[in-house]
Amino acid sequence: MKKQRTNLTDARITATLSGTRKMTTQSQGMEIHTSGPYTGTQVLYFAVKEGYLIKEAVNTKMTGNIEIPDQNMSFPVVMNITSSNGVVK
Repeated sequence: MKKQRTNLTDARITATLSGTRKMTTQSQGMEIHTSGPYTGTQVLYFAVKEGYLIKEAVNTKMTGNIEIPDQNMSFPVVMNITSSNGVVK
């Protein structure tokens, strides 16, 4: 798909994402583990003629569990994660 944008010809590439997210962090000396399957989309916009990436947008949703082993705790979590990267004028 091409469209005109501030004198640049853009190309858009869309991808479907899926996988398993695993994260470990520490809070007050306790380890916290977060894991679960995720799905989402990634959209990349390019200035084809100029040869560079204009913008990237990623949206994912993970449905999984948070575990705090030191407290013997586990509970469900839903995480919506959005990120955007782009050229700064």
